[in-house]
Amino acid sequence: MKLPIPDGFFLGGLWWTVEQESNMPAEYSHYAETIFRKEMIRLGMGYSEQRNEESFLHEVIHVISECSQAGLSEKQIGLLSYGLLSVFRQLKEEP
Repeated sequence: MKLPIPDGFFLGGLWWTVEQESNMPAEYSHYAETIFRKEMIRLGMGYSEQRNEESFLHEVIHVISECSQAGLSEKQIGLLSYGLLSVFRQLKEEP
């Protein structure tokens, strides 16, 4: 199952925009970033579909952690995003 990446979503009572950026700087070492002051997730383009899906989930979990004051570490967020993506990919779409 392909994980759809929306243009935006509501979370924590706020509308978060999702931008797919084709011109991320070459020295930029991240696949994506969350800009909290703008309620925005930026995803780098040019990566595999799997990488984009995992990066999107990773950044959404950052937003959830921040909004809920969960204080998840980067390692915890990474493990959750890979685990969730694995589960989502196993789901079958109904005919």
